[in-house]
Amino acid sequence: MSLRTTFFSAIFALLSVLGVTTIFAALPATDSQQQPLPTLAPMLEKTVPAVVNIFTATHIEVKQNPLLSDPFFRYFFDVPEQQQQPTKRTEQSLGSGVVID
Repeated sequence: MSLRTTFFSAIFALLSVLGVTTIFAALPATDSQQQPLPTLAPMLEKTVPAVVNIFTATHIEVKQNPLLSDPFFRYFFDVPEQQQQPTKRTEQSLGSGVVID
């Protein structure tokens, strides 16, 4: 669990202990002349199903620095002997999009 997640979990736990049920201000339903305010709800009902989450994960082989293979460099800088297996890392990307028909 990240520090950020832990922090927000602690804040929400403290608020619930204090009896605070909502931490966000409610939006008014009417304007100053008591006319109902327009909302985005009808538009969102139609468009939300078209919104998509895009997640990619790519495995990349990281090449070793050629200096680490040089015996003189390793001896001079006292670099410990290590296995010469290629290192792999995962690169992730995240985005969103809209499906258009």
